[in-house]
Amino acid sequence: MEELKILVIRFSSIGDIVLTSPILRLLNSSKKYEVHFLTKNEYYSLVSENPNIHKIHLLKDSLKNIFFDLKKENFDFIIDLHNNIRSNILTFMLFKKTFKLKKNLFNKTNNIHIAERYLLALKKLQIKNDNLGLDFFLSKELEKKFNYNENFIAWCIGSKHDNKKLSANKILEVSNTINYPIIFVGGSDDIEIGDYILNQSSNKKIKNFCGSLSIQETATIIKNCNLLITNDTGFMHIGASFKIPIISLWGCTKPDLGYTPYQTNNHSIYIVSEKYVDSCHRYGKKCRSITKCIDYISTQKLKQAIELIFCK
Repeated sequence: MEELKILVIRFSSIGDIVLTSPILRLLNSSKKYEVHFLTKNEYYSLVSENPNIHKIHLLKDSLKNIFFDLKKENFDFIIDLHNNIRSNILTFMLFKKTFKLKKNLFNKTNNIHIAERYLLALKKLQIKNDNLGLDFFLSKELEKKFNYNENFIAWCIGSKHDNKKLSANKILEVSNTINYPIIFVGGSDDIEIGDYILNQSSNKKIKNFCGSLSIQETATIIKNCNLLITNDTGFMHIGASFKIPIISLWGCTKPDLGYTPYQTNNHSIYIVSEKYVDSCHRYGKKCRSITKCIDYISTQKLKQAIELIFCK
């Protein structure tokens, strides 16, 4: 039987794209579908090594340009896991049967994890969860190049929104009390904070790689660490894909939004600010507190969690 050609859409961001990986695996393993994936150009490296995708399409500027390329593919149907204005315009223009992610924009809690809500969009295709969690595929070349023989902690100090970042002084307080090698990862916005902690900390085993690594290089660091400490951010989900121990930090976003590390198989600890019971904002764009909610996290709890996992 000839495979049906399908287009999966998720434009952004890091975590949301990684969270589509079970869908891609399940569709491809069924042997019924030729899976195409559409995302923004800057996120190509998140899916570039994924063997479950037959062809990647990149949105570089306008929908008009990508529309003509997609039209030529003559897809049998579309799976829209973004479901925003731009993806709705595109699916309307392509005029193909479309399965969409159902959004709950007005709910501050969600009992169903986002990875499973993605799967619900495919209910009519009778695609069932294999419970293998998330996938992330590294470049074989990068894996060969990685050479770090010590046990170490990877600490993702960045996030898309500042309200989700634990403050430099809180990180400094914790790093001063542990004697393990720590590698900071994050974006260019986090270089200054990483350097400040590195220079001030009594722990002389800290390296600051913020702003100097690609997504694939950062993922390689995360895969090889013994423990990932992370804010609520995309690299948390990359960590979950590698089934490594994770300590995730939650402030103005909360685990009950349905975006926790998914099926990690290892000990995963959530440390949640007690400033407010519910989330300030679904994406962490706003915080109700003058001092960020995340900075009400107990450093003592964080230190205890590190000892619990790292000393196993």
